[in-house]
Amino acid sequence: MKRRGDFFDSLFKKQGEAYASMPREPIEVTLPDGNVKAGTSFETTPLDIAKAISNSLAKTILVAKVKFSSRVATLDEGLKNPEEEGGENDGW
Repeated sequence: MKRRGDFFDSLFKKQGEAYASMPREPIEVTLPDGNVKAGTSFETTPLDIAKAISNSLAKTILVAKVKFSSRVATLDEGLKNPEEEGGENDGW
């Protein structure tokens, strides 16, 4: 019998492999005040942007809302949703 952790580990490994193959391209992050910060797709995080503005902001920020004007790529392709696939769980 498989453990739930084994299933998670296999999915995590697949996601890591997919993430490593994602394109690293220059992106622009537009802030609510209109300022634009440079970043790199699949590398720059909201925390990186907050740190570029202010270390104190980075220490106090709780959430970030991300809207895409266009996507470079996505990790969503190929994900399994057992609920949508009739409850299949690959035996775990």
